[in-house]
Amino acid sequence: MDIVLDTSLSVSGLGGWRSASRASGASAMSSLTIRLPDEAAERLKGLAKQRGMSVNKLVERMACEAIASFDTESRFRALAATADVPAALAVLDRLDRDDRGPDRE
Repeated sequence: MDIVLDTSLSVSGLGGWRSASRASGASAMSSLTIRLPDEAAERLKGLAKQRGMSVNKLVERMACEAIASFDTESRFRALAATADVPAALAVLDRLDRDDRGPDRE
């Protein structure tokens, strides 16, 4: 089953990006056609209905969450690549000692 979504995140089929203009003042939107097994498409529709939103809005939110997660992971990996590991471990050790307090050492 094909589901056609009108999203602010934008890939059209396998062919690349395609933007569709909206009324003036609104942000540009694009169409994305995804192919899902019938059962997955029906479950997606049911989930959207349960959450009180359209399939389009549900997939848009899921895409935004996936992108935010990817961006966060990428940022942490970039920071980790330049980190001073011994200094970071020393901070964690100090925090552990602080959490235990003087009576728990």
